[in-house]
Amino acid sequence: MQQKDGIVLFGLPVFACIVSLYFQTSFLVSTFLFFGLLAIWLSVRLPSRVPKVLLFTALLAIPVSIMVDYVGTMNGAWYVPETVFPFRLFGRVPVEDIVWGFLLVYNPIMFYSNFVDSGSSRLLHRRMWFPVIFNIIAALLVVFSVQMFPELLSLEYAYLWIGTFVLGVPLVLFVSRYPEYVKPFFRIALYFFVLGLLFELVSLKLGHWIFAGEGFIGWIHIFGQSMPIEEFIFWFVICSSATLAYYLFFDTDLA
Repeated sequence: MQQKDGIVLFGLPVFACIVSLYFQTSFLVSTFLFFGLLAIWLSVRLPSRVPKVLLFTALLAIPVSIMVDYVGTMNGAWYVPETVFPFRLFGRVPVEDIVWGFLLVYNPIMFYSNFVDSGSSRLLHRRMWFPVIFNIIAALLVVFSVQMFPELLSLEYAYLWIGTFVLGVPLVLFVSRYPEYVKPFFRIALYFFVLGLLFELVSLKLGHWIFAGEGFIGWIHIFGQSMPIEEFIFWFVICSSATLAYYLFFDTDLA
């Protein structure tokens, strides 16, 4: 990584914080400032990997984002009061959440490709179809089950269970099998921890979303803002590493 790369990587979050707070930007605009600008820069820096990562992200992130956000919203764990779009997916999920989820997957993979290993040039590994099919089926089943059996939403600590099985378990299984990735994962996670935390604090300050439910294992209070422990662990600490675990296992030729 060159010095100019470091300036961009650490300058973008500062710029995003200042602009978001000064102009009181919407959820969508803040998401673009924090994650969209980074995605554009990483893409311009390594354009040869954009088609591959875009396809992988679309196939993996969109079904999972819809599924997780639908359950979380229906459960009352979190809620986005305002959306710039005239509709919500399935009447519940704001489009902004899907955009954010997409960029949460795209950016760590492009970051890894830029600064660690660009990987193979194959557009899509044959193994990728297994999780894609699974995620689409799972998303449809979740939406159908919740509609037909709404009592399922009474599951206590839903956020904890979702984060554990979607992010925690896959990450633990991957690093147990491939411990050599712990070090690069940790370095990348440090950057996205800071980026994600700044975005969370700014968004809570601006009221982009609220945590309305009580089914959390606890709360963390930082700079006058409160967030569930699950939010802190799953989205800031392990999300980027879990994303890379999915990518490397299903879209590369690991032995």
